[in-house]
Amino acid sequence: MIIVIPVPNRQYVYSMKTKRIIILLFITCILILLVFGARKFFQNTGSGDMLPDTKESSTQTISTTTERVYSTTREAPPSPPGDIDADGLLDDEERVLGTSLVNADTDRDGISDKDERDIWHTDPTKKDTDGDGFADLIEIMNGYNPSGEGLLTQ
Repeated sequence: MIIVIPVPNRQYVYSMKTKRIIILLFITCILILLVFGARKFFQNTGSGDMLPDTKESSTQTISTTTERVYSTTREAPPSPPGDIDADGLLDDEERVLGTSLVNADTDRDGISDKDERDIWHTDPTKKDTDGDGFADLIEIMNGYNPSGEGLLTQ
């Protein structure tokens, strides 16, 4: 099949092979534009979650900075002597409590072992100290007493 495109005073004839090459070049150009456009759109903000920095939040503050901090080492800060997991409880205290020496939150409920013992008076080895079906952190965040019935007292 031959396609004829009329042009004033000239006539161009394209074979199927030439037409396929033109179509492939066109599709390639479109794909390249899509890839680079998507790459720019999803440009990393530094935290690895693909959200703009204005939407990211830490525990209490909203970060609006676009600065990135680069480190050449990936070492954890040194633990205090006698506290391998740096949770504030000495290893001997953790052995008595039955908590993990290497994990600062033994029951993985979002509250450190030290805070559970000293602030909230909950069991650092149980995610739900009072057994009511709600994790200690959820109860605290909603104003309930994580170690028994009722609301938190101030």
